[in-house]
Amino acid sequence: MKALGGAIQQLAKERGMSLSTLADKIGINRKTLYSCIHGNPRLSGLQRIADGLGFRLSDIIAIAEEIEALAEERQEVNHG
Repeated sequence: MKALGGAIQQLAKERGMSLSTLADKIGINRKTLYSCIHGNPRLSGLQRIADGLGFRLSDIIAIAEEIEALAEERQEVNHG
């Protein structure tokens, strides 16, 4: 899910946190956090991120799915 990283970044920003601050809060380094949100994340890592942001993991996934759906709609409009 490509939009997952964007959703996490946006939610962190809304909470007044940089990704570095979020990484510190959940006890991992920034590179590990980046790999988790832009690579092939493990469920446990995503749960730690959700906990650090104060959101349920299911809510973060739902936001990411909405972002992807909107992006697909825009692409269809631009190419349709």
